[in-house]
Amino acid sequence: MGFTDLIDDYLLVWVLGAVATGLLAPGIAVVTEFSTAILAVMIGSVSLTLSVERFAGIDRRALGAALVGHVTMAAVAYAVATYWNSRRRSSSASSSWEP
Repeated sequence: MGFTDLIDDYLLVWVLGAVATGLLAPGIAVVTEFSTAILAVMIGSVSLTLSVERFAGIDRRALGAALVGHVTMAAVAYAVATYWNSRRRSSSASSSWEP
């Protein structure tokens, strides 16, 4: 198994691990300052594993499914973040005590 095979096989694991870490440890949100650089490295690493022949051989239906999945992932992430933030605000507002 080569280096490019490891990237292909474990990229989903890294993404899911990053999402789980963000949910379990929201204090590390300072990493979002580097999100553009991290995204560029992720895209670059995947792009380096593809050759011209592999681009030409891409099934359009599979590409469409992948694009729908990526758009859906962003929408779900936004919904989860919005829900999480509203719950955190409502719990902190209800726990405040005023004499």
